[in-house]
Amino acid sequence: MKISPVNMFYSQNSTNIRGRKTTAPAFRSNDRTSFGTILDRQIEELRETFDNEIKPFFEENKPKYIQIGKIGYDSQEKLKIINGFSQELFQKRFTLEENPVLQKVKKSVEPYEQYRQNIKTFERTSNFIQNSEIYSTPEIKNFIEKNRTKIYQDTEEFEKLKPLHDKYEQTKEIINTELEKNGVSSRPEFVEKLQKLDYQNKESVMLMLVSGYPEVVKITTDAEKLFKDYDEKKEPVYKLMERAEKLNYETQDFQMNTLANRAHIDDEIDNFLDRNKNYISENLKVDEIKAVYSELLEESDHIIEKHTNSLEEYYISHPVKTSPRIIDRALNAQNHVNKKLNALLLQEKQKFYNT
Repeated sequence: MKISPVNMFYSQNSTNIRGRKTTAPAFRSNDRTSFGTILDRQIEELRETFDNEIKPFFEENKPKYIQIGKIGYDSQEKLKIINGFSQELFQKRFTLEENPVLQKVKKSVEPYEQYRQNIKTFERTSNFIQNSEIYSTPEIKNFIEKNRTKIYQDTEEFEKLKPLHDKYEQTKEIINTELEKNGVSSRPEFVEKLQKLDYQNKESVMLMLVSGYPEVVKITTDAEKLFKDYDEKKEPVYKLMERAEKLNYETQDFQMNTLANRAHIDDEIDNFLDRNKNYISENLKVDEIKAVYSELLEESDHIIEKHTNSLEEYYISHPVKTSPRIIDRALNAQNHVNKKLNALLLQEKQKFYNT
C-alpha cells in the first residue's frame, strides 16, 4: 500500500487578486469532497492492512507476549529484592568505621596517626627538594637539617600508642576480610540460581524488544484512535491525512522488518518459553532469597561484634597514659616546620617562574 504524501495536495504557484504569486492550498473547504475521497481511500487501505495483517498477528502472538512479560516481571522483581539486600550487605563494610568501639579507639590513636603523617610529609617534601637542582638552595637545605630534630622529637611519647594503633588497624583489616568472604559467593548453588535469574530477565527484555511487540502495540493504538476520529469526523481532513500517512509508514516498516522475518524470532521465543515454562517452580523463591541474605547479614553482624569486642577488651586491659602537653607540643612543632618548609619551596617556585 502506498499513500501519496500530504504536501502533493498544495499548489506551489497561486496568484492573488493583485497579481502576486503566493503558495496556497489547492483544496479549500469547498474542495472537501475530492480531498475527503483521497482520505477515504487511505483509511480503507489502512483498515484492510490492519484487519488482515496487524490485528491477526497481534492476537495470535498476544499469549506469548503476555507469558514473556510474566517471566520477565517475576525475575525483575526478585532481582530488585536481591539488589536491595546486596546493598544492605555492602553497607556493613562501608559504614564499619561508624562502629562505636572503632570510633572510640580511633580517637585515642589519632595523635599517633598525625605524628606519623607529619613525618611522611616532611620527608617527602625534603626528598623532592634535595633531588631538585632548582629548589635545592643552601637556605632550604639548611632549614631542613636544622629542623629535622623537631620533626622527630618526643617519639617515645607517641610510641606508647603504637600497640593500640596496630591492634585497631589489624581489627579493621580482619573484619573487612571476613566480611568480604561472607558474601553470596560463599553459597555456590544460590549464585548459580541468581545468575540464571539475571540471564532470564535480560533474555526476556531482549525478546520483547525484537518480537515487534512495542511496535505492534503502538500501531494498534494509533490505528484504533485514527479510525475512531475519522468515523466521528473530530479533526480536519488534512490532519487526518497526515496521521494516516505516518501510520502507513510505520505499518510498512513493521511489515518489512518484523513480519517478513518472523521465522527466526518465533523460534527464539518458542525456545525461551519452553525453557522457562516452569519458571514459577524453578526460579529462586522470595523466601529463599530472604533466608540467604538474612543469614549473611546476621553473620556480618556477628563478625563485627566479635572483633570489636576483642578490640574493646584490649583497649580496657591495656590502658595508655600519654601527656597531652607533650603530644600537643610535638604536633604543633611538626606542623610549624612543614608549613615553613612549604612556604620556602613556594618562594623558590615563584622566583623560578618569574625569571
